[in-house]
Amino acid sequence: MPQYTITATSAKANTTVSNTNTKRFPSPAEFPDQTAADANAAKYAKDVNFDDHLGVWDWVGKATKV
Repeated sequence: MPQYTITATSAKANTTVSNTNTKRFPSPAEFPDQTAADANAAKYAKDVNFDDHLGVWDWVGKATKV
């Protein structure tokens, strides 16, 4: 299976993060296809928002094939 780097980006914080929750969202991680990786990245962004990471709530997930 291909590996993907899972990240979340915030325009307000002007930064990108990865591996803030390695138990649930390790990066890089294996997924069967880009669609599955994108779905995981969206869940990761939601998790980062829920954690109120850096005090901003505009995180958007992205999956990039390694």
